[in-house]
Amino acid sequence: MKWSRLTRLTKQSEQYDHRFDHPQDESRQDEAMPKQKTHSGAKKRFKVTGSGKITHEQVNRRHLMEVKSGKRARKLESDQVVAKADVPRVKRMLGML
Repeated sequence: MKWSRLTRLTKQSEQYDHRFDHPQDESRQDEAMPKQKTHSGAKKRFKVTGSGKITHEQVNRRHLMEVKSGKRARKLESDQVVAKADVPRVKRMLGML
């Protein structure tokens, strides 16, 4: 016999459909919202400064350094501030919004 959610029998009945009987349904109202998770890739790549700016390492410093001049290599050592257009997206990934 098929039962839909709307026409299922009461719990006192012998033919009650137990597939729709979930214990978490009654306590669901008491639970808080689930925690937001930080994007694991973002937390490795970005850092928030004391003033609230978001910084990241500059690109082109991983390999082939023998081709680049010393001056260029030293300039690439410093961290760079994230572009203004990307800040909301990065903040969302870091769980700041």
